[in-house]
Amino acid sequence: MKIIYYSKPCFADCDIPLIKEMQERGIDVYYYIPIPRNFVSSSVIEFPKPVRKYGLICAKELPEMAYLSKMLDLSKVFFISGFRRTPLSILSWLLWFKVAFHMLKKCADIFHITWQFSLCFEKLFYYFKPCKNVVMTVHDPFSHTGNDSSIEERRRIKTFSYANAYLLLNKTFVNRFAKHYGKNIKQIFVSRLGSYDVLGLFPDGKRTDLDNYILFFGTINKYKGIEYLLEAMSLVHKDYPRLKLVIAGSGKFYFDVSKYTRNDYVKIIHKYLTMGELSCLIKNAKFVVCPYTDGTQSGVINTCFTLCKPIVATNVGAFSESVIDGKNGFLVSPKDSIKLAEKISELENNPILITEMASYIREEWLPNHGWKDIVNDYVKCYNNVLYDEK
Repeated sequence: MKIIYYSKPCFADCDIPLIKEMQERGIDVYYYIPIPRNFVSSSVIEFPKPVRKYGLICAKELPEMAYLSKMLDLSKVFFISGFRRTPLSILSWLLWFKVAFHMLKKCADIFHITWQFSLCFEKLFYYFKPCKNVVMTVHDPFSHTGNDSSIEERRRIKTFSYANAYLLLNKTFVNRFAKHYGKNIKQIFVSRLGSYDVLGLFPDGKRTDLDNYILFFGTINKYKGIEYLLEAMSLVHKDYPRLKLVIAGSGKFYFDVSKYTRNDYVKIIHKYLTMGELSCLIKNAKFVVCPYTDGTQSGVINTCFTLCKPIVATNVGAFSESVIDGKNGFLVSPKDSIKLAEKISELENNPILITEMASYIREEWLPNHGWKDIVNDYVKCYNNVLYDEK
């Protein structure tokens, strides 16, 4: 079986271990990653300086990507590099035509995509389809608050119509997704995210002087509910004045954060974090908090559990499929700062419980979230598209 796997760099933390397992299984996978001009890093794809190279570049030719050779056959990994986002760039169009024909020549059985086509150049795939069988991983069955523009929704609908089958990463949204987008339930397959063992490729970053802290990390977006976490922390501080909150990530704050940053128990690291920096922050935190107001599943949870770190999260989307209340973390209602504060305080007051939760993750969650069973889900989907529909 030959697969063309086309995905955004931000999904590399889950794509790479998946493709690794596929390649070890004997599945012939070609992995294409678009990186625009001056790209530096996203997820586990990290270059030491902005990428200026132009073209369809095999990862084997890039010394900066040698670290990925421990996970992947780099001769089958390609970067679509150096394009400009403007539709007026003739060179960029030429590059994407080259990409389309490069894919066509592979004569693949499956074209696997992981996100709606949003780049203007990706529209070429509607006319130069790499193969007739298209499978789409649906990371977000529905748009998040703040990301729900009508333009983006039209892109989603069009890309959904392009695919023959859909892989959702949780059970919670299957029926709602089928009904909302008018899809046959037989076209929808369910899998999940596994442990992000690719994190083991990165040495921890330099240890900061931070201690005795809980952590929020990730891109700052409206649906992340950071304001509710800050309100909760102001309540926690009254009983646990030495406990700090670290908020780490890039993005624009959607509310006035200045009234919180004046507090010495709130530390904001407002920048994009390398994987080494992120690993160091997670490992040295007491636990992580995900105060989302809406969501599907979250790579944040899998990142934390891969590093055996408990989580206090809101019960949104399919979070309850990963966070087992009282076992590897706590679940609270969204937008409820008081309940969030109670669970943060409960863990802070009970370090033995934190240790027990970490042990549960190590002994129960990790062994049950390897990629072998996940690849079985993907192969089942592929075989259905290739054979059962004929």
